[in-house]
Amino acid sequence: MEPSEAQKKAIEYLDSPCIISAGAGSGKTFSLTNKFSYLVKKGFDPQKILCITFTNKAANELKERVSKLVNIDYYNFRWVRTIHSACLQMLKQFLYKIDYQENVTIYSSSEQKKVIRNVLKAYNINPKEFTMMFAKIISQAKDEIDPIKFINKIDFKKEYEELDKLKIEFNNEMFVDIFKQYNKILHNNNAFDFDDILWYTGDLLINDSEFKNYYKNYFQYILVDEFQDVNNIQYLIINSLSRDGNLTVVGDDFQSIFGWRGAKPSFFINFKDEIENAKLFKLEQNYRSIINIVEMSNDIIKKNVYQIPKTCYSEIKSDKKPRIVKFSNDAEEASIIASACYEYIRDYNYNYNDVAILYRAKFNSRSIEQSLTDLSIPYSIIGAVAFFERREIKDLMSYLLFSLNPRDVESFSRSIATPRRGIGDSIIQKIYNSNGDDIIYRIVNCVKNNLVNNRIATILDSYVTLVYNLHKLQPFEALEKVIQAINYDKTLKAISIDDEDYIDRKENVQELINFSRKFNSVADFIEESSLITSNDDDDKKEKVKLMTVHASKGLEFKIVFVIGLEDGLFPHWKALKLDKDSIIKLNLEEERRLFYVATTRAAEILNISYVKERSCSFSNRESRFVSEIKKHCDFINLTEEET
Repeated sequence: MEPSEAQKKAIEYLDSPCIISAGAGSGKTFSLTNKFSYLVKKGFDPQKILCITFTNKAANELKERVSKLVNIDYYNFRWVRTIHSACLQMLKQFLYKIDYQENVTIYSSSEQKKVIRNVLKAYNINPKEFTMMFAKIISQAKDEIDPIKFINKIDFKKEYEELDKLKIEFNNEMFVDIFKQYNKILHNNNAFDFDDILWYTGDLLINDSEFKNYYKNYFQYILVDEFQDVNNIQYLIINSLSRDGNLTVVGDDFQSIFGWRGAKPSFFINFKDEIENAKLFKLEQNYRSIINIVEMSNDIIKKNVYQIPKTCYSEIKSDKKPRIVKFSNDAEEASIIASACYEYIRDYNYNYNDVAILYRAKFNSRSIEQSLTDLSIPYSIIGAVAFFERREIKDLMSYLLFSLNPRDVESFSRSIATPRRGIGDSIIQKIYNSNGDDIIYRIVNCVKNNLVNNRIATILDSYVTLVYNLHKLQPFEALEKVIQAINYDKTLKAISIDDEDYIDRKENVQELINFSRKFNSVADFIEESSLITSNDDDDKKEKVKLMTVHASKGLEFKIVFVIGLEDGLFPHWKALKLDKDSIIKLNLEEERRLFYVATTRAAEILNISYVKERSCSFSNRESRFVSEIKKHCDFINLTEEET
C-alpha cells in the first residue's frame, strides 16, 4: 500500500522538527513505520534511531512492519521501545552514577504499594485508607525534576480532605520524610518503581554531561508516538535527546485522555510554536470508520476550544447511522445489549472479536457480564488483572527475581513463603540482622552461626541451593526447576477456588513457560516481563471485549456499544465537582476527548445508550454529550415515556 499524498509529505520531511497531527483511523502507525523505513533508506542506522512507543505490543508491531519494509532483521531495531524500556536501556551502563548495582528489580504497582504500606505503618498512618493516595502523590512528585520542591508546594489540607481522618497533624515535612524513606527502601532493595526509570534518566540528562552527551550524540533520529500523552519528565527526556532538528512526533490532541496520570496535551498542541522551525502536518482522512460515525465524532470534538484544529473525513459510505437508545434501567440495558451481540453474530456474519462494549467506569461491566453469561456469549475484560500481576505468576517470578537480585527484600519474602516453609517473622528478622552484602549471604551466615535450629537450617540450605544459580539457566529451565522443586502444583490446588480456577491457573503457568522460551537469559526475560503492563495483554481468543474507554484507546472494532451516557457518569462527576470554572472547562474537555475516543473505535456500527434509572449512578440525567450528537443519530426510547 502506497502512502497518501498527505502521509508522503510528512514521511519525507527531514528539514526540521516535524509534528504529525493524525486523526483517528488516519494511518498513524502506517506513517510512523514508513517514516522509519524512509530514514533507513536515506542512510540512517536502524540501530541508532530511537522510536518511542507507549506499549510493548505497539513496539513489536512497529519492528515487524519496518523489518518487512526494509528487509532488515527484526532484532536490528534495538531502540524501538516503550519510553520506560528505552530509558532503562540508557541507564543500564550508567547505574554506578546513581549508586545502583546491576540487575535492578522493577517493582510493579502491587510491590510498590506493599513498600508504601510498610512505611505508613511506621508513621502510624492507616495503610488501608491511605496507600493509594500516597502512591499517587509519590508518582506525581517523580514527574517533576525536583520532587521535594513539588511536595513542599502541596497544600495537603486543601487538596486532600481525607487527611482529616488522621489522628496526627500532617504536614509537608512529614510527607517529605515518607517520600525519602520509601525511596531509601527501594534503593536498599536495588529496585526501581516505574517512575524511577524516567526520573533517573531525566536527572542524568540534566545534571550529568557525560550521560547526556553520550546519548545525544548516539541517536541519529528520534520518532515519538502518542506525543499528546507525554508528561513533564517524558517531555524533558525527549527534548534533551533531540538535536539538529532530527525529531518527529506523532499524535492526536483530540485523543489526549490521560491527564489524570500527568499527560499534558499542551506539549503537543504548542509544539509548532515552542520548537524552533517545527513543521506541522495533518492527517485528516479516516480509513477506519463510515462517514456517519466520522461526521458525528467531528461534532463532538469541535466543541473543545484547546486543540490543533482539523476536520477529519471518510470516504466509506454506509446507510447505517449511529444509534442512541434510552433504556428504563441498567438491567434492561445489559439484557438487550447482550441479545443484540447474539443477533449480530447469528444473523449478520460478524464474530465475537468484532464487538466491544465500552464504559466510563469499571462497575458498569457487572450487569453486562451477567447478561452475556446468561446467553452463553464468551467475553473477556481488557485491562482487568494483568497477566504478570496474577498470583501464580508472581509466585514463580519471585524466585527468578531474587536469584537475579539477592538484595530484593520483596522477592525474597514472597519466594520464601511459597510454599509455606514454617519460617516466621522472627527467623526472617534474624536473617536480616545477619552480616552480608545481600540476603543470600545473610541466610548463609545465619545458618553458619547456628542462629536457627537444625530443621530450619536444612530448609534454608535447600532454599539457597535452589535460588543461587537459577539466573544462570535458560528462563524456561529455571521456571520448570522451581515448579518441580517446590511442588507448585500442590500450591495451585490449594489457592484455587474450584477445578475451573485450577485449570486456568495451570494454563497461566504454562503460558509463562512458553513466553519465557523467547529469551536467552533470565535477565532479559525479567526485564521484558517487568515492563509489560495490562495494556500489553492480548487475548486472542474469540470473545466479546469489555473495557473502559481508557483501555480502548488504539483499538478498533466493527461494532461498538458505548454505555452509561449519563451526567455524573459520562462525563464523570469528578470532572464536574471542582469550583473553578476554568478547571471545570479543562476537565470537561478531557471528558469530551474521552467520548470522542469511544465513538471513533467503531468502524461500522455504533450504539450509544443511557438509562432513566441506574442502580448505581450520580444523577440519572441524560449526558450533556447526548444532546450534542442527536442530530447525527437514530434515537430509540424504550422507557415507559415512549409514545
